[in-house]
Amino acid sequence: MRIAAPVPTMTERIIKDFPTFSNLRGQYSYLGLSLAKLDDIVHIPLILTGWLAVESGQGHNIYRSATTSNSHLLEKMDDERLEVGKALRIDLLNVCAAFHESYGTVGDSVLEHFQQVKAFDNAIIQDPKHRYLYEDVAFGLCPLQALARAVNIKTPILDGAIALAYGLAYLPQPWQFTDKDLLSLR
Repeated sequence: MRIAAPVPTMTERIIKDFPTFSNLRGQYSYLGLSLAKLDDIVHIPLILTGWLAVESGQGHNIYRSATTSNSHLLEKMDDERLEVGKALRIDLLNVCAAFHESYGTVGDSVLEHFQQVKAFDNAIIQDPKHRYLYEDVAFGLCPLQALARAVNIKTPILDGAIALAYGLAYLPQPWQFTDKDLLSLR
């Protein structure tokens, strides 16, 4: 699990003072910590590709119903996140390496990692207005998209996921960044 405090010495102190959490790793920047967070990269493709089951309201486990195809889509979106990190000179773990670090799982695909996490047995979504969708799009994917645009990284999978989420779930439109806003970020 990645953590960051306002200064590196505080991050190191937290890691040292909590030896019970042997998987704590310092990130040393809030931007890096935000880009290392994988909830939005994992949840949104799984929710969108299982939309019919989510919308039915009968209960849908996004991890246990994951397939090779939607896991591959998730990995492609993760590749875009990694490209943004690379452009910003932030070293990030891909989703499989992050699962290995956090959960001790092994495998070549994200699907193999999902199957090894027992906590995912209870990850059932019964309402299309679930917080995973509402929070992860607005506070995860949209800021990632803005960063990608600011550093000229193309993100077709990410862009498509955002568009589908807003179209299918009737989410309120995200804030819009103008060219002037993006130029001021450079």
